[in-house]
Formats: sequence, C-alpha cells, structure tokens
Amino acid sequence: MFLFVGLEVPHRLQAAVETAPGILGSALGISAAVIAARFVWIFPGAYLPLWLLPRLRRFEGGYPDPRAVLLGAWCGVRGAVSLAAALSIPLALRDGTAFPGRAEIVTCTLVVILVTLIGQGLTLLPLVRRLREAMADQLASLKTDDAVVRSEALRRLDVAREVRRAVYQAKTGALLSLRDRGGLNDRAHQELQLDLDRENADVRTG
Repeated sequence: MFLFVGLEVPHRLQAAVETAPGILGSALGISAAVIAARFVWIFPGAYLPLWLLPRLRRFEGGYPDPRAVLLGAWCGVRGAVSLAAALSIPLALRDGTAFPGRAEIVTCTLVVILVTLIGQGLTLLPLVRRLREAMADQLASLKTDDAVVRSEALRRLDVAREVRRAVYQAKTGALLSLRDRGGLNDRAHQELQLDLDRENADVRTG
C-alpha cells in the first residue's frame, strides 16, 4: 500500500491539479473534515453512554481520562481500507464511458491518507509525550494531596488514641476510688480492671 501511495501520489496530484485546479484544496478540506469527524464521534462515544447509564459508569470506574480520549481521537490514521474503497470504484460505466469523478475520489483519498499518515503520524509521539508530562504533573499533585490526607488521618488517629487513653485512665482511677471507699471489694475490682485492661490493650502500651 505504501509503495502504491508513494508512486501514485505525485502523478495523480499533478494530473488532478491540471484538470481540476481546486482539487488539492478540496482534498485538504476533506482531510480536515475526516479528522474532525473522528473527534465528533470519539468524544460523545466515550462519555455519553456512561452518562446515560450510571450502572455502566460504576462498572467502568467512572469517566475515562480526557487525555486518553484525545489520544484515541488523534490516532485515526487512514490507510488500506480507505484506499481499497476508492480503488473499488469501477473505471467505466456500463456504456463504456469513464466513471465520473473517479480520479478525483482516488486523489482525495490519497491526500487524506498522506495527511493522516504523515501529519497525525508524525505528531503522535510529541502528543503522547505532552500528555505524559501533563499526567506526570497530575500524578505528582495527587501524591501530594494523598500525603496531606494521610497525614491528617494519622493526626486524627493519634488524637483518638489519646482520648481513649485518657478515658481508660479516668475509668481506672474511678475503679480505684470506688474500691478505696468500700464500694467494691478487691475481687470485683480486679475483675472489672481486667475487663477494662483487655478492652484498652492497644492504648495501655501506646
């Protein structure tokens, strides 16, 4: 296919420009429309079903990353299928006359292949690198936010542990005071203190 494109493009473009001077502009316009059409199809296709179907959205884990959708939309390189479809047009009608517009269709198809193959193909790697840099920045921001959340969670755990330790100490002191005043005998005090110690084993040693 690439050999055919390389051999045919110069000849066909020269012939097309001579016979139809505006064909090159039309071919470039068609190329732009083809690229835009893929964006119009990819973005709604990526988000609309998930928006309409909450169960599917939950199953997929939410909406896709816009950068991944952008990359998928930009990867719409045309090639063998488009060329095969253009070349499948018959050379002539049943009465023997040349099929009208066949040369222009093939020429426009070749231009679309070149624009998407060279234009989008050569810019694909820089786009991936740029999206990767943006993703790295976002990942660094997420790591920073995660560290802040973890630090706050640890602080709250420490506060909760201190509160439980204070409550344990207060209950221990209350049991001792109650025993000293004769409200509990030694056996009852020991049983209650053992139960209290078991319930607060983690804060006693902290």
